[in-house]
Amino acid sequence: MSVKNYAPPPMTVLDFALPVIRTAEAIAVGIEFAKAMGCEPEKTQLAFAFKWTGLRGRRLSSWANQERSIYLQGSAYQDEVLAFVNLPLETPRSALAQYVNQAVSPLFTIFNGYQLSIDVIEDLTRRLIERRL
Repeated sequence: MSVKNYAPPPMTVLDFALPVIRTAEAIAVGIEFAKAMGCEPEKTQLAFAFKWTGLRGRRLSSWANQERSIYLQGSAYQDEVLAFVNLPLETPRSALAQYVNQAVSPLFTIFNGYQLSIDVIEDLTRRLIERRL
């Protein structure tokens, strides 16, 4: 039995699904922490900051999950991206994808203006929440 390594050389690509999944995870965990600390959902706003670095020259890909494909020419034109998201603690899990989209959109934009479909972001966020990745 052979094991194939499909991973590209380090620092050459960015799998588009990984930032979506990790961002959704950070937001979902933040919400649960705030609830566990006893914050009042109706009165609490959560603020998140996301920073991606080492991006210049990378291409978007889909190497980590072979089920999804992305075809995009060109590479990232800047090295770092910051994104900020504020959301009410009372945000239902079913609405997390809109905030994930708000966070990752600036990241994808540096790849020749790429915009990942909200349907893909909703699907990845739902799979994370349901633990079906």
